[in-house]
Amino acid sequence: MISLAFDLAEGEKVALVTARYDGETFLELDQYPEGATPRPRIPGALPPGVSICTINVPDFARLDGHWAVQPEVRDGPLYNGAKVGLLRMPDGALLEVIEGGRVI
Repeated sequence: MISLAFDLAEGEKVALVTARYDGETFLELDQYPEGATPRPRIPGALPPGVSICTINVPDFARLDGHWAVQPEVRDGPLYNGAKVGLLRMPDGALLEVIEGGRVI
């Protein structure tokens, strides 16, 4: 998709990294080519594009000191009584983190 969007030559590669958990790829981060420019944004608003996602993290202690919203226990089908916190990424996007899972 990036190659098509930036009209890159056929076969030209862009850097990317994926994260896998339990045999499944759940996250892909792509490096945009040099021709990419920042998207316009509204001050104080979430950045354009994917601006919030949720992940499951087995070790909350590693995130201490980085919370935008401190973890608290939440009920409901997604949370099932787990602790949930919110991190703000460098670009302003939000990352909801649910405590649990196992390290593979």
